[in-house]
Amino acid sequence: MYNQFDGTVEGDENVRLYDGFCDPLMKQIKEYNSEQKKFCLQLIRNLGCYPHGSTFFDPSPDNCKILQYWIYNSIRKHNIPNKIITESFDDYKRIMRGIYKISKCDYHSYYDNYKEPMNIILLDIFQYNMNIVKDIVSREHDKFNLRLQEYICECVKIYKEMNQNYCLNKNDEDQKRILTCSALKAVKKTYESFLSNRTYKNYKIPSLDNVEKEYKDKCMLSQPKLRISAPTDDAEHALPLLPGDRDDKREEFSSPQPYNNEKTDSSISSTVSTAIEIGCVLELEEIEEELTAIYMLNNLMNYFMMDLKVKL
Repeated sequence: MYNQFDGTVEGDENVRLYDGFCDPLMKQIKEYNSEQKKFCLQLIRNLGCYPHGSTFFDPSPDNCKILQYWIYNSIRKHNIPNKIITESFDDYKRIMRGIYKISKCDYHSYYDNYKEPMNIILLDIFQYNMNIVKDIVSREHDKFNLRLQEYICECVKIYKEMNQNYCLNKNDEDQKRILTCSALKAVKKTYESFLSNRTYKNYKIPSLDNVEKEYKDKCMLSQPKLRISAPTDDAEHALPLLPGDRDDKREEFSSPQPYNNEKTDSSISSTVSTAIEIGCVLELEEIEEELTAIYMLNNLMNYFMMDLKVKL
């Protein structure tokens, strides 16, 4: 779906309708470039109200989540003014109200609300697909996949470092810290519900209750080669965490809605590889097909929405 959101509007029979909204908006912004104008046309197309009933019309929660990843990636690449995004979503919601429908898709600033927001995004992707991870690690007769084990361990490492840095023995009223810890608690509850409440024949799943010892015992011996690097990004706006069509347990454990108040925090966990400043590196091979479809190999780009190199 991401490729459709990122697709060109050239040759689109409705491009004049998109431009009817974007042209006046861009004149208000005054100083803009061709990529920013292109983004506006694509976003209006992707929200699907021009014309009403297009194939993009009123994105589902899952598609909305992918749309948010596309928006974040575009912000990072092309320095998209926030006004383009907010005005486009306001127009979408206005049209939905006009036809007596509730809009399913919204935009919230993400960078303004969390410590190390890119790491929170990586953990959210892990949380969102926890049921698929559980399905694969539960297959006793399948071949052990080292890359999957390393992926799980790397996500545990991100959780461990962030929990230690922001949540243990911290009592201040910093809203970013509070929301970050709430998001980490949601990840922990989902992880415990899906993965760490049982043993597996082929995989070692660290508990998050004694995460320092568990990580050393179950992850350090494998010396993971996988490194997810979250880029330092000075953009003022980033990916919102929207509830998709998750199952009941994941929805129950989802983190609270962000609180908008502060400027960007671009610090990155010291445990995460920073060898690639603008992206993340993932070493993978022979991953289960359905897992690949969610967040690995080529589709990882569609979900992490940052420059990605895959070393096989």
